[in-house]
Amino acid sequence: MIILIDGYNLLHHIFPGKKHALDKHKQLLIKHLGLYKHCKTSINEVILVFDGGLSNHAMRTVKEGIVILEAGTKSSADDWIIGFSMRNKGKEILLVTLDRALRESVEKLGADWLSVFDFYKLMQSVIAGMDNQQVVAIESDIIVYKHDSLGDDMESLGINKHVLDMLMEQASVAIQNKLDRDTSVVRKGKGYTPSKIEKRIAAKIKKLG
Repeated sequence: MIILIDGYNLLHHIFPGKKHALDKHKQLLIKHLGLYKHCKTSINEVILVFDGGLSNHAMRTVKEGIVILEAGTKSSADDWIIGFSMRNKGKEILLVTLDRALRESVEKLGADWLSVFDFYKLMQSVIAGMDNQQVVAIESDIIVYKHDSLGDDMESLGINKHVLDMLMEQASVAIQNKLDRDTSVVRKGKGYTPSKIEKRIAAKIKKLG
């Protein structure tokens, strides 16, 4: 499965009003996605897509095993995501966003979507279930986590339970409030038969957790 993440859409909803610390949250999100992807063998690729960048055209880098895609000044993250979904039609793709127009566009191309809040909650649940020995083992396989500079307040912290608890506490209130309103899971009665699309999305969510 390929996970496409609408990067700024996720960051602005998970950390509302935190523009002054957006880059720090962005870098920490990449680290957590790296840990998460390493744990989930069902995920082939995670692509974190952002608007802008230093080039006119899209630029791709890889950090912590995560593909970071900057759409460039002549395009947008939405355009790149739609183009990618079109080029990879038929593949198992899950888009993480709350952008309704973008969701509708990729659905027409056969991709499914998940709320940024639902995905973030699933990711944090997987990471929180790791112990420090697992984190150390993963660090030997991917780019070092403990000494990346994220600012003075993060300089001495490693990616361990302390950091994970700090981030989850920071986001917990906003996530819980939004999950109640924006969750993409619709509860049905006992006699309800899920559609093919609902079954497909449920199968993808099962892989995420």
